[in-house]
Amino acid sequence: MGQLIQLSPEESGKLWYKLSTYENNMYAAWRAECLDNRAFYFGHQATSEEIKQIQERGQHYIVINKIRKAIRGMSGMLASNVPKYKLVAMGDDDNLKAALGNKLLDWAWHNSGGVTTFRRTIKDAQIDNIKYHHVIYSKDKKVKSVLLSFDDVIVDPSSKHPMFEDAEMICIRRYVPIEYVKSVYGVADVVYEVPSSYYDYASHDTGAAEAANAFIQKVYSYDKLYVNLYECYRKEFYRTEDTGEVRSKIIKDTVIGFRHSFREELPSPISEYPIIPVYVEDTENPYKRGEIHFLKDLQKFINKSYGVVLLNAQLMSNPKVFLRETDIPSADIEEFEDNYANPGSVSVLTGNAEPPIIVQGQPLNNAFFTLYQDAKLEMEAATVSAMQLGTVMPSGMNTSQLLDQREMILDSLKDFTSVIDLACSQLGKVMLQYCSAYLSTEDLLRLLDTSGAQARIRGYLDQGLNVDDEESVAQYIRTAEENNIPVDAIEQNLAQARLDTDFMKALEYYTDMPDFSDMDVVVIPGSYTPTYEMAMMRLMMELAQTGAVDPSVILRYVPSENRQELIERFDSLRRLQGQIEYLEEENKELKKALESLEGEVVTQRVNVATIKETSKLEKLKAEEKVKALMRKYEHRLQTREQQQKFKEELTEMLLNIQIEKLKEKEQELDSKQSSNNIEIL
Repeated sequence: MGQLIQLSPEESGKLWYKLSTYENNMYAAWRAECLDNRAFYFGHQATSEEIKQIQERGQHYIVINKIRKAIRGMSGMLASNVPKYKLVAMGDDDNLKAALGNKLLDWAWHNSGGVTTFRRTIKDAQIDNIKYHHVIYSKDKKVKSVLLSFDDVIVDPSSKHPMFEDAEMICIRRYVPIEYVKSVYGVADVVYEVPSSYYDYASHDTGAAEAANAFIQKVYSYDKLYVNLYECYRKEFYRTEDTGEVRSKIIKDTVIGFRHSFREELPSPISEYPIIPVYVEDTENPYKRGEIHFLKDLQKFINKSYGVVLLNAQLMSNPKVFLRETDIPSADIEEFEDNYANPGSVSVLTGNAEPPIIVQGQPLNNAFFTLYQDAKLEMEAATVSAMQLGTVMPSGMNTSQLLDQREMILDSLKDFTSVIDLACSQLGKVMLQYCSAYLSTEDLLRLLDTSGAQARIRGYLDQGLNVDDEESVAQYIRTAEENNIPVDAIEQNLAQARLDTDFMKALEYYTDMPDFSDMDVVVIPGSYTPTYEMAMMRLMMELAQTGAVDPSVILRYVPSENRQELIERFDSLRRLQGQIEYLEEENKELKKALESLEGEVVTQRVNVATIKETSKLEKLKAEEKVKALMRKYEHRLQTREQQQKFKEELTEMLLNIQIEKLKEKEQELDSKQSSNNIEIL
């Protein structure tokens, strides 16, 4: 937080006077109405005077609290999920920055209570006229939003902006113990006596005593153990030195009692009020309206209608009896009245008594029931129909038709949803400003590193492993081998270390852009309703059938808690299916190769048989040539020279025959080798 600067008593008095003008008669009347709305929701739907009048008419006071069921139904339809955001850069698109912003917003909503807090916001906004979100940076170093009620916040009465951006001040009021003030702000004593000058301006309207009493109630509790503390946020505008751009900053003035006040300046990234209102109907002033404000008269009419119907039923079943006074035995009216209506009782009249005159009650006119039905239909038209609440379900209606009807109901609530969109967009913007102001680089890395890569890298460094240093990697391998670590484990550790290092280097890009002032934060309309995911799932299913999107996109919009598990399972099945298809294709190729090789084997066998037969023929031819040569030279081999020449020719012929035989053997070996290779395949 910023540095606290204590203000002078004069400045504190000016702030106190300003706060007193904020708590005017209009604010007091609106606050009383908010209290009445809350009591009305919980069933206190008539004053004690009205209940007394109803009982005097002989009716029973009965509450058919349709308004509670309607408000709960609307809250369920409008707050099924936390809002989803879309971050749009004012200049060039930056998807990485938008992804970081969405992750930070999810984190902040998780810190704030998630859908439970959002549902409570929507419900209380309809009941209490207004609900506030207050963005804070908590002691446990988390950006979150806490809820404030209608009586916790005071706004400049002249503000007309839907989100109070034009307000001079927005103040949070709360009672705190005196000891808290002394320990946190160093206020040694709290002055309890209010000087007359503080309320002289009001004495001409209410009198000095009344004004003094009103001011004292704003200072401390009756037991003087608690003091009223006001946290007042206001905007100051300044011009930047470098660009001359006009910007705003938030100043927080804390007023304790009426004499002590402190001032601090919030960090520069915070330029918007951290208090964001949510309501149903805009009134162009701080005194907004909730849904109950417009439904109370209908609910009262329904209650009175039930009372009239019940009274009419009593009159029909218990008719009026008229008797002459002389006909009652002993003129004891009370005893006769007690015994006459009892089943099986015997009432003795006087001897000259005439039969009693019995007047039956008249049935209600059908026009009354028409008015009653109109009131019920009007209540459903203004909120949620009985079908949507689950009390009536037409036969034959499918899920798609029910979804379309829900969309029609949401269309009728567009005014309310537009306020929700505006408030949640402003809330997201302020949350990101607080993230930019208070989160450090380590905090961002911790949020983004969900797999624990940073901790593993510290473990690698403790072991002396730095994947960016080749010598360090080599030393790590040698040490691991000396410790008899398997080679596969060493390679796996090195691969994981490189992945972790690359991941952390990529995260360094995020740490350089914690300022989101150049981004528009917009809520996706209707993203918090149950029909959004159903409608998106139906749209994705239609697109998947046309092949426009991948089927896995459908699972992102499945309304199930284990959505991520389903997505991972689908991805695993798809990978396995891809492997099966790849193996089937590989099997087909192997079958084709086998058929081709079998054909080659047949061809080779035919060639081998042919070669064998050819070799036999060549051998026979060679032998025939020798015999022919022997017959040719048989009568000529007389001299030594002739014999020598014949031997040489014969030797050359035999040598050629041997060469042919060697070639035949070589071909046989080649043929056998090919057959062995085929059998191996």
